[in-house]
Amino acid sequence: MTTVFGYVRVSSRDQNEDRQMIALQEQHVPERNIYNEINKLSAETCTFLQTA
Repeated sequence: MTTVFGYVRVSSRDQNEDRQMIALQEQHVPERNIYNEINKLSAETCTFLQTA
């Protein structure tokens, strides 16, 4: 039997992980096998990181 994994990545404030999660659920990827990377940094944080 094949184990299926999913990966959700959101990198900006205007993106939303819901659409990606729905797509993976429609493909019957078990929720316990869905990994996500949410990296919503504000503009102020990005500026700080670039100047540090």
